[in-house]
Amino acid sequence: MTRCLFALLLIVQKIISVNPRYCWENNYQKEALLFHEMGHCFLGRPDNNELLPSGDPKSLMVAGDINVYSPCVYQIDPEPCNNLPRRSYYIDELFDPNTPLPDWGE
Repeated sequence: MTRCLFALLLIVQKIISVNPRYCWENNYQKEALLFHEMGHCFLGRPDNNELLPSGDPKSLMVAGDINVYSPCVYQIDPEPCNNLPRRSYYIDELFDPNTPLPDWGE
């Protein structure tokens, strides 16, 4: 019992700090950053820079991209830029790296 309690305390003591002065374009960027960092801290996931066949990141654990499922800020290109429908895939993949590829990732 003591060993399990000690292991639980080690997990709980991990700290994620987000700079509130950073220029966030939307709350989904903050959420993606927190989920990414929690993937490191609690799930033991390393950065994963693999790409889907479509060229999009395969995982929320991609290094340096907090826009994987962000909505558009400014629509300039004729291509759709609202990535919010991708959120469910990225969160599922965070907890299960074997999540099947979504249609938009083919």
